[in-house]
Amino acid sequence: MSAIKNRVGVVGVMGLALGLCAAPSLGVVSLGAGGQGVTVGNSSLISGLDYADSFTLGVGTRVALAPGQFPVPAGSLPVEFIGDNPARTWSPNRWSISNDANVNVGGSIYSGTSGAGSATGMTQTGGATDYGIEYARSANYVVQFDAVQAVDRINITTGSTRDAIGAGGPTRALSVFFRSNTTAGSGHPAFPITGLPGIGLYNGAAEFIVYDTFDGNGTPGVDPLLLTGTANGTWNNYAVQFDQARKEASLYVNEVLLKKLDLEVFAGGAFKTFSAEAVTVGGSGGDRVWTDNFQVGAANAGLHETLPGIKPQYLDTFTLGQNGRFDNLFNDNSGG
Repeated sequence: MSAIKNRVGVVGVMGLALGLCAAPSLGVVSLGAGGQGVTVGNSSLISGLDYADSFTLGVGTRVALAPGQFPVPAGSLPVEFIGDNPARTWSPNRWSISNDANVNVGGSIYSGTSGAGSATGMTQTGGATDYGIEYARSANYVVQFDAVQAVDRINITTGSTRDAIGAGGPTRALSVFFRSNTTAGSGHPAFPITGLPGIGLYNGAAEFIVYDTFDGNGTPGVDPLLLTGTANGTWNNYAVQFDQARKEASLYVNEVLLKKLDLEVFAGGAFKTFSAEAVTVGGSGGDRVWTDNFQVGAANAGLHETLPGIKPQYLDTFTLGQNGRFDNLFNDNSGG
């Protein structure tokens, strides 16, 4: 608990003291030389924090943990903040914990501090990683974390098991892939017309492109890809709101809503039965993945009312030649 308090502002500390179940916190996107992030407790998307980890060195169970020490001892793997929920522990051998001063860049791009706590702790992995916890605490929840944009992707998953993308298979898994604007559109045999999606949804069997259209569906080579706006090697905050009752997924980068997907409509309903049993975050591409500020909890109730993408109750396209307008009275103003 003390580690998290050292990482958040006044609003975040007050929220944690109250159990983060009262009013939503004021969202703060912190800026640094290497990008941006959202410290634990400062999300505007989460109203009730269930689990969180700031990966801070030198405090709590990590008081004696050396930067880059691998494997991380079992005693340093418990999730830092659990509130009143059952304890959770990270799987071993998923990462070490380092910081800006001791970062091991390898052959990857590291643009510098996130401004959101990478100076005091972050995860560091040589190669791809996916790490998660059992969840099932809410049916309308947000999974959020900071990451350095990897050359292939950064990903957030909800599914029936942890520590993997597509966890649970086609009827239970929903993984969101976030790619940089540089990687989006690059050649790939699975996407011969569009190249790689800027954002894609993966269910363990196939990845579906999210287009920059009203419902996210589109025609390859005709409709534009939805882009993240990120650059490889920079820190960003990635979040997905999963709503089982409404069958929706809302996609955010740096707390900006990019798209709210109606999962009964998108990809023919392929993702509408996703599971909340476990949540996972991670990334792939290059020889390093860095992450920070994992947090998951109940979604801010105001997201539906204040953000675009709400399902319309009534609509009309005013199309001639169908649905009772077969007389085709084009430009007929005779009735007023």
